[in-house]
Amino acid sequence: MYPGVETIALDKEPVFAYFDDKDQQSGLTVYQHFEQHLRNEGPYDGVIAFSQAATMILTYLIYVFKRRNRGDEVDCPFRFAVLFSVVRPPIDYEELQRGKFVDADLGDVKDIVEIPTVHVWGALEESGSQASMASDVCRSDMKWTYVHDRGHEIPGSGSKDAVTKTANAIRRAIETALDHLDNKE
Repeated sequence: MYPGVETIALDKEPVFAYFDDKDQQSGLTVYQHFEQHLRNEGPYDGVIAFSQAATMILTYLIYVFKRRNRGDEVDCPFRFAVLFSVVRPPIDYEELQRGKFVDADLGDVKDIVEIPTVHVWGALEESGSQASMASDVCRSDMKWTYVHDRGHEIPGSGSKDAVTKTANAIRRAIETALDHLDNKE
């Protein structure tokens, strides 16, 4: 169980995950399905992800922008991303394709993600430092972070202030994505 999940699930309660981070084949399979979905249904204006899904999206965004930086013609499937409670460092997707499950070298990919992003996590999360470090892969001039005073959760009815601040950050990211789109036309 990922840190923080115990606050929303019983001790022995089964929980679902996109993949088992101790089994690289499960990770590779989920990304193959994800890429197929993006080819069939994408691109999207934006993506909103929580917990393990947020790590998954950030992993894929790093991969896309690494390829772009090498000169590959690859479109980003999203114009903006909202990531709640990243629980672990992004995975090195290229290593995963080679059968190795390793964390991305965050120093090598600092500021690589070039779309507007929002990063929200709780001050009481055990993985808060992971979320903070992971946000550094996104360009600082197109990144908004907000740390609410709760745990591993999306701000909700319990905190009007946290909901407002989160919504404002999301609004800024969407407006920046729209401005970026207008400048391309």
